[in-house]
Amino acid sequence: MSAPARRVEGRVALVTGAARGAGRASVVRLAAEGAQVAVVDRDGEGAAATTRIVADAGGVAAPFACDVARSA
Repeated sequence: MSAPARRVEGRVALVTGAARGAGRASVVRLAAEGAQVAVVDRDGEGAAATTRIVADAGGVAAPFACDVARSA
């Protein structure tokens, strides 16, 4: 597999549902392509785990525990 394109280099992405599954995969891909990623999920520990995966691969991400389905 070739190296990912750097299409989002220097941009910021926000991914909800990022603690597992498709959300986690999206975070990992965006970070590999150069984005700084906000990792958002109700599961704060899962969001932190996703962030560690990105950091271990040399990417930049920050975890945020919140429920975007609920209004403030």
